Amino acid sequence: MNKFLVDERNRTGDFWNRYKDSSLSDYYQELSNGNFHVTGETRHLKMNHTWNYYKDTVYYNGFLTEIYQRLGADTTIHWEKFDLWSRNDAGDNYVFAKDKYLDMMGIFIRDLVGVDFTIATGNPGYVPLFGPNDYVIHASGIDTVKIGNDRDKYGSGFVVKGTQGPLGFYRSLGIAIHEYGHYLFAGGHSTSGIMTSNGGISINDLYMSGYEKYKLGLLDSLTVNFNQSTSYPIRDISGRNGSSQSPDFPQILRVPITSTDYFIIENRRKISSWDVYMLGDTSRIDPFRQTGDYGKGIYIYHSNNIGIDYTGNVDMECADGLWNWSNYGYENPDWTNADTVQVKLRYSLPAIINNDPGTLYFNNYANADGISAGPWFSIGKNMLQSD
Repeated sequence: MNKFLVDERNRTGDFWNRYKDSSLSDYYQELSNGNFHVTGETRHLKMNHTWNYYKDTVYYNGFLTEIYQRLGADTTIHWEKFDLWSRNDAGDNYVFAKDKYLDMMGIFIRDLVGVDFTIATGNPGYVPLFGPNDYVIHASGIDTVKIGNDRDKYGSGFVVKGTQGPLGFYRSLGIAIHEYGHYLFAGGHSTSGIMTSNGGISINDLYMSGYEKYKLGLLDSLTVNFNQSTSYPIRDISGRNGSSQSPDFPQILRVPITSTDYFIIENRRKISSWDVYMLGDTSRIDPFRQTGDYGKGIYIYHSNNIGIDYTGNVDMECADGLWNWSNYGYENPDWTNADTVQVKLRYSLPAIINNDPGTLYFNNYANADGISAGPWFSIGKNMLQSD
């Protein structure tokens, strides 16, 4: 549990060395080039009753109420540390001031030991918390901390569930990143990045897609000027090489095509351990598996969205072009022997190369050229099998 949220940090030196590796704290620090700190404390609770008691007697609200009561009675938790931010609607931003609501909490239900009676049954996680609203978890004089149950400026959390057996660390990590992302972005799902929803660890790019990073404004970007001939160097997505203050040395290059069409180009050299995009299905078991140079390169995303609205149609361009695909049977993926995935095989080029023809067919299998249409698996080798 203490690998998830890290309270202690190095306050000087490189941002990628401030928090314990592989923690959520380290993840958001690296993703934001040292601008976003996520810290906290963890608690383990074994519920007082059986699973069926909550399902049949007190239901979901009673389940959460017990958790809140027991956390509120924990005198080692200093709740004032977890109400530091509030929404400034006039300035359209968040400010460092209390609003009497818990800033954020993740509830991890390690295993579903019976029929799922929580919200979004069968899903590995959800936002918001739902359950009791404005529950007072701490009160001391005029200092009050409440829990907001909606996904709004007072919203206080998300839930992660063990829908495929007891939660492991990496699966918990991936689902948490995705669910918290619903507070950063929107309630829907995207077609590329952490806000996809294709099972496994719920996301197809642990380090966020170029579009998502651009949307949040966390990294440096530069828009191509077609009125002049010039070269555009691009820093690695980790931001570790080169000054982050240089406007001519960005991490993301934005190429406008029309008022509603543009490409985002990013350079991924796998300098950060979080840059594991091309691990594929193996990342659902171990997202930090060492794969050498595999996956390094220039990544190009295509969006036919206006500006940075979310969620829009986002596709990843494939280096070897557009193909017609045929089905090649089914295989067990690396992460489970209880399920099968469809294997695809390239067999011909389309007669007309018409990539992404409008909104209706933007993400359709008939013209998909990358992972955006869904998880595809071609003929290969199970990474867990010995040579």
